[in-house]
Amino acid sequence: MNTGQIISAAGHAGLILWAVLGGSFSSDPLPYEVTEVTAISAEDYAALIAAERAPEAVASVDTPDPPEAGAAPSVASRADAPRPERPPKRTPPSPTPPPRPPTRSRPRPRSPTPRR
Repeated sequence: MNTGQIISAAGHAGLILWAVLGGSFSSDPLPYEVTEVTAISAEDYAALIAAERAPEAVASVDTPDPPEAGAAPSVASRADAPRPERPPKRTPPSPTPPPRPPTRSRPRPRSPTPRR
């Protein structure tokens, strides 16, 4: 027999067995959740949305009174403030020249030899 005929016969036999015996191996469907919903009218929806809107902005806002001239808060001067420690300056190392590629000695081309 040819290899193609063997593969075809096995495939067809499997298909026929699945058609005959496939229904006997069924299982119960998995459980699932159902969410209940309610249909509302456009007017009810508009009322819900209107209730969730942000309040209107007030046109005039009370501004706080400016502080009195003599009651300025005391501020520490910059001289009294602790200075952060600075790391020492690093000087970059002097650049080193890149390594030179190795030189290869090439053989000299031979001059053509005359034929004898």
